[in-house]
Parts: sequence; structure tokens; C-alpha cells
Amino acid sequence: MVRALKTVTQVWQEWTLGIHGGPAVRGLEELHGSAWRNTPAEKRSFFRRKRIIDRV
Repeated sequence: MVRALKTVTQVWQEWTLGIHGGPAVRGLEELHGSAWRNTPAEKRSFFRRKRIIDRV
């Protein structure tokens, strides 16, 4: 996950399509569940973004 996202549009794009050559977060969740979030920083970033996605 990219840490420097500033807008809801960027968060949505990362979640649905992936950005900067990375996979879509939604796809990672579907394929691997929580196993891909292996560091505390990844977990924190994921749940912060998930709150935004759930409201969109």
C-alpha cells in the first residue's frame, strides 16, 4: 500500500485498480485474506483506508 495518498479518489483507485504498479487492495483481500498484511504498519494503513472505503 502506498503511504502518500492524499485524496479519497486516490484511496479508491488503490483499492479497486491498484496504483504505481501495485495490485488492487481488494484483490489482495480476496486472494489472501489478512495474510498479506504482515506488519503493524500495513495493518494500520489497511484499516485506516478500509474506513474510508466503507463510507464511499
